[in-house]
Amino acid sequence: GILVVIPVPLERSILTNICEPQSRGRANALVSIVDDLGKGLGPALISLLITTFDRQTAFNISLIGWIIGGCLSLAIALFVVKDEQSVQQKLRDKIANNDIEWQLEEPKFR
Repeated sequence: GILVVIPVPLERSILTNICEPQSRGRANALVSIVDDLGKGLGPALISLLITTFDRQTAFNISLIGWIIGGCLSLAIALFVVKDEQSVQQKLRDKIANNDIEWQLEEPKFR
């Protein structure tokens, strides 16, 4: 149980580092939606599995899901450094070329 909560803040910080500033909000919103769907639909799916099969089979099926999710989380490690370097280089290039469109504009009040 306690190890389950570790990936959540890691995923959010990874998203912050590998997304360009103008797309960070959308990426974090998508992760939040999927996380909330999992919290809501997960227990319903497990209840369906328990009523369809027995508890042991439902546990084994959910364990397979956890193993797949863990493998996908570990696969992030293969790409995160390269993706972070790529985003950092893009931001450096924008700053060097005075291309500051990605920065927030001053609010316009009417």
